[in-house]
Amino acid sequence: MQPSWLEPQQPPSCTMKYLEDGNEIKDNKGEKQRSSASLMTSWNSRALRGWLSHALLCVETVATREILRLIQLDLDLKFKTNIRELFEEFDSFLPGAIIGLAREMQPVYRHTFWQFRHENPQTRVGGPPPEGLPGFNSGVMLLNLEAMRQSPLYSRLLEPAQVQQLADKYHFRGHLGDQDFFTMIGMEHPRLFHVLDCTWNRQLCTWWRDHGYSDVFEAYFRCEGHVKIYHGNCNTPIPED
Repeated sequence: MQPSWLEPQQPPSCTMKYLEDGNEIKDNKGEKQRSSASLMTSWNSRALRGWLSHALLCVETVATREILRLIQLDLDLKFKTNIRELFEEFDSFLPGAIIGLAREMQPVYRHTFWQFRHENPQTRVGGPPPEGLPGFNSGVMLLNLEAMRQSPLYSRLLEPAQVQQLADKYHFRGHLGDQDFFTMIGMEHPRLFHVLDCTWNRQLCTWWRDHGYSDVFEAYFRCEGHVKIYHGNCNTPIPED
């Protein structure tokens, strides 16, 4: 029987148009993006924001082909180094890697994957680093658009049927948009991702420490090394210089 969350209330009707030199680009991946969002997201008070955040999944389609690489950043960041050094991380991508992300530094996916973890007690899914797979945080993201365009695997993973299959397998119900999608496919296809060191996205939010996970929180939150980018997620103050 299909879980009730896979039968979401539809978001408001919306037409997305992509322009290049004033001309509309027509492509069916916009519909893929919307369908994938519907399968992964519960349409609640965050519905429209959640759907729009999935638009990034198809950015390689709408970006002009002269753009080969792209860095996407949240607004709540503070750089402690030159962004050129972050761009140089593209040079460390292994063959097959298309996206660079740092690990999520809270046990949010330990919580989200709770049923899968209960059914598979030896799984690495949702576990803390270095042995576990805590998921990704999309506050700092490196997108190799050229590799994304050329990856049959990534294109296939955007198909609603593929999203449905993975969502069913992991009992996954997300609420963080593109971050959830990348986390879910990363559990199945880790080679698509270049894992950034935690110092490139030093997340500061501690919400989950006070909401049921104080016993394991530090295993996720720990980050050693000179911080290059602070991320003040969930409105957390960023340290002053």
